[in-house]
Amino acid sequence: MKRILQNGALVLLGVAAALLIAEAALRLVPGGHWAQKDPLPPRDYFRADSAAGHDISENAGLAKFPLKDCDLDIWGNELGCFDRPYRGEDPFILLVGDSFSWGYVPLEEHWGKLVEERTGIRVLSCGVPAYGTKNAFLKARRVIEKANRKPQAIVLGHCVNDPIDDFLHPRYRVVDGYTLEARSIVDFSAGTIRELTEGALQAKLETWRVYGAPEPPRNPGWERFRRILSESSATYRLIQPVLSDFKAAAARLLGQAADRVEQASPAIHYANLPFRPEGELSWLDEAWRNHLGELRAFRRWADRQGIRFFVVIIPMREQVYPFLPGAESRGGDGPTRRVREFLEQEKIPHADLLPLFRRHADRGPRRSLDSRKDLYWSADSHWSPRGNRLAGLAVAGCLIESRLVDISDEAGRLRVIRGALASF
Repeated sequence: MKRILQNGALVLLGVAAALLIAEAALRLVPGGHWAQKDPLPPRDYFRADSAAGHDISENAGLAKFPLKDCDLDIWGNELGCFDRPYRGEDPFILLVGDSFSWGYVPLEEHWGKLVEERTGIRVLSCGVPAYGTKNAFLKARRVIEKANRKPQAIVLGHCVNDPIDDFLHPRYRVVDGYTLEARSIVDFSAGTIRELTEGALQAKLETWRVYGAPEPPRNPGWERFRRILSESSATYRLIQPVLSDFKAAAARLLGQAADRVEQASPAIHYANLPFRPEGELSWLDEAWRNHLGELRAFRRWADRQGIRFFVVIIPMREQVYPFLPGAESRGGDGPTRRVREFLEQEKIPHADLLPLFRRHADRGPRRSLDSRKDLYWSADSHWSPRGNRLAGLAVAGCLIESRLVDISDEAGRLRVIRGALASF
């Protein structure tokens, strides 16, 4: 018995030593971001807004936003936009939308900056995370009023979740300097909305601070331990996908649906909603009609102001990479096609990026994405710098080809853009 205990102790010591060596080695890898806290924007980066629910604070100071894939320097300029100060440049392009239009990459790698570089016209990037089309419309009017100048064109970044954001508008509120979801759907069959009180939002924030999630976990003790591991151990971050695969396999052996864990998350439900077929949920059909009406109103307002209007249809990463979890339910082009057909019917200039992204993506099955080579971050649902480059080239080319911007040397600029796309 003594020998068994001694051998067991030696095995444990060997495993511990191996883990320590692996941890040290992973921390020496340049650019490694396996071990860090869950992403949370700096406190007071967002301010409360009675109409929109939240907005970027004007003149928000430089702060560090620790994403899972990189550390991002963020700020707000005098117009409440994540961009350098606006110096009255004229003409300029106003870019609005949600988190894809906000960034999730360093500003110099943002697709709006590449549009600026390729067109030679200043692009004022004013996207705000968690905005739908209704809030983007409101943001555009406010920025134009504050700048006291009209842009030559407005570019709206449109995502497939915009109809849901519009349905729940204003979906988020600011509590103690952080944005929290205040309005949510509690019955997906009827579209019933619940709005949280101030006290409930405070409790939700405290839960996030403890567990890194807005809802209390089923096993609080384990979840706190898992979060400590996730924030402090690069080795755990590296093997976590393997553990998730093991958990899914065990669920299947127990007769549990493979995607049950996925279905338990409200965020996954929200992501699936735009892909539900037309006519299945009456409240969702009405939400779509109201959303498309918001797009129509935005364009008509821009026309009255003498501002050109352009919509960029942004694909979800599950639509581009069919091997990712959730691609079975949200990998099709249903909502993308629905928006594109509406824009064609209304004769609204637009670019649907889904075919282009599929064409330039490595769609071969893999465990995960590579943030350096793929079009989306490996640990986040937004575009990587490479995805931003592709989007920027495509949008710049469309703006020039459609003559939505007035520039010199159209032919020369288009030639450069087409060459860059051909060799992308």
